[in-house]
Amino acid sequence: MDSARFDAIARRMTTVQSRRLALQVGAAGLVALLGEATIAPETEGAKQTRKQKQRQRKKKEERREERRERKQERRNSCEENEKKCGDACISVDSCCTSEDCTGAAAGFCDNNTCEPAFQTCTNADGTVEFVAAAPGNPPLSKGAVKFTVGPDPAVDDWAHLRAADFAGLLIADIQKLEYSTYAEPLVDTSCPTIGPYMALYTEQGGTDHILVSVPVRTPALCNTWQTIDAADQEWWMPFDTGFAPQNDPKTLAEIATQFPGMTIRNALTTDNQCPTALGGLRLEYGEFPGGGGTGDAVAYVSYLTVGTGDGEATFLF
Repeated sequence: MDSARFDAIARRMTTVQSRRLALQVGAAGLVALLGEATIAPETEGAKQTRKQKQRQRKKKEERREERRERKQERRNSCEENEKKCGDACISVDSCCTSEDCTGAAAGFCDNNTCEPAFQTCTNADGTVEFVAAAPGNPPLSKGAVKFTVGPDPAVDDWAHLRAADFAGLLIADIQKLEYSTYAEPLVDTSCPTIGPYMALYTEQGGTDHILVSVPVRTPALCNTWQTIDAADQEWWMPFDTGFAPQNDPKTLAEIATQFPGMTIRNALTTDNQCPTALGGLRLEYGEFPGGGGTGDAVAYVSYLTVGTGDGEATFLF
């Protein structure tokens, strides 16, 4: 390297080192200066001003939070004639779930509309009425379906609820037919021995059958709610008295074994009293002797649950 180039590089290095030294000295001096400086105390006026600004900022934040809460409340609330259904508002007369379908509308909720599962059918002095407030404390529902039939034996009187949605259900698959019932005393203060019962219109191998449950209440009480599961009780068969007469009823398991493949069917013939009520799963009162006493027999049912291995459907009356 020639001497001229070497001298130039040396001068540049010297300049850089001098600048670094100057910066170090300047920084040290600044630190010393700051260390010796004295911070003036905050005046009372400045303190009050600072606190006032803090209060103002806090109030602004509180107002923003209130606005956010009101906005969220508007999102969560509905109009006076509406109710919540998930994140949506629907009419108070619409259903959100099947539990909203009660009384005569007991059934299934489809697109916020109740699809009733039952039709009524009565004969002679039999009546069916849906009451919003049932006596006592009915299980699961405040209301009930009220059955009335004439003086015992009310063989010509009957009052039915009929459901058509269970056609094709295997008798062998039925695990629960549970309902709650409440009986009123007869005129002579005695209690009817027979309460509401289940009837299943069935088919097996091209032959029609009828199954009628024997609704045992142990004991048979009046003015109190009792729960019955007809699937656990015995049944007699009016068309098959050689196998299951009324005085020798059989369980559903025994019937399913005797008649393999038996399923619920809807009626092929109609009753003059209710020609469109063809449902083969029925909750009935009357028609068969109630057992002793005089005067109209009145009974209530607050709910009915139909259960299979695939799940349960509960209808609230």
